[in-house]
Amino acid sequence: AVILDESYAELDRLFLTLAKNPGMHIRIEGHTDNVGKIDELMQLSEQRADAIKQFLVKKGIASERIGVEGIGPKAPLTDNSSEQLRAKNRRVEFIITRL
Repeated sequence: AVILDESYAELDRLFLTLAKNPGMHIRIEGHTDNVGKIDELMQLSEQRADAIKQFLVKKGIASERIGVEGIGPKAPLTDNSSEQLRAKNRRVEFIITRL
């Protein structure tokens, strides 16, 4: 559950959006590929989402405005048939839950 260097620009944009919209709440969903034990994948996906939440909280966004959910391998973007396709399934998504 490590934030990649190339993700910081997008996370900073998310922070600015939340900072400019103090009534906005979001849910962060963590996703994985399908390689491994399901319980470990679910835990990893929640850890990924929580890492993003902690980044935003450290920058000043109230914790109660951010929900996290581990989705694991349940909602793949691709079929996991190659490493390149599995990499696309390892992701974090943001959903606005309240404006």
